[in-house]
Amino acid sequence: MIGILLGEACDDQTIESVYKNNKNYCLFGMGAVSQKYPVPYLQTLRVYDFGGTVISTDIPTAILVAKLKMPSKKYFYIRSLEWVGFQPLIYEELKSIYLNEEVELIVSNEKDYGLIKGLFKEPKFIVKDWNFSEIENE
Repeated sequence: MIGILLGEACDDQTIESVYKNNKNYCLFGMGAVSQKYPVPYLQTLRVYDFGGTVISTDIPTAILVAKLKMPSKKYFYIRSLEWVGFQPLIYEELKSIYLNEEVELIVSNEKDYGLIKGLFKEPKFIVKDWNFSEIENE
């Protein structure tokens, strides 16, 4: 099973994409999700007990995932280069996530693939529209 750890900027479009493109998953997050999509949803605190594959979706969730002991595999799904606008940009903080040996990187497009590979390490997957089926089967 894949556990997808959602950040604070989660919207209905994200939930819909996860719902339509994945089968064996659960979501972790803060707050509540729309009842339009019957997704398995748990509070973020429950991720500490999760032993499957876990996917973080932004820098704060990637920091959390890097510290978890239970997951069988850890990934960081990079959909945007959110750190580009950080002031000041602290490379050491990014390095602790993007170069973490326990966390594999996933990007959402070929452009980010090349950039992340050049700055940090080679992403393991390119995943579009939140479709983690390739990772599910790994």
